[in-house]
Amino acid sequence: MKSEIAFRDLKIYIPEKTGFVSRNFCELMYVIYDAPDCCLHFNDKKKYKVEVPLHYMLQNLPQNDFFQCNRAVIINIVCCKEFNRIDGVIKMDDEREFFLARRRAKDFNIKRYK
Repeated sequence: MKSEIAFRDLKIYIPEKTGFVSRNFCELMYVIYDAPDCCLHFNDKKKYKVEVPLHYMLQNLPQNDFFQCNRAVIINIVCCKEFNRIDGVIKMDDEREFFLARRRAKDFNIKRYK
């Protein structure tokens, strides 16, 4: 699948009907995959849908700041507000909650990202 989304200079360039929008990586809170689209959620509550696979997003986002917590979600660690290890729930700054897959739990170490 060919993508028109571009990643350059710590920015994401997202195509729109009238052109494109550029956003900083640090503004991206999380990415939710809903085949065949990824929905990019930003900290100003704006959402953009792009037709790219989730693994393409993960490959192009900075690995120090972004983590795939389950099959369908990539989160920005900086926007992570709370983590409950018992329930495996990650709460984001906008109060959205995501479950951390058990197979990914050992890789989710917040110290790794600081």
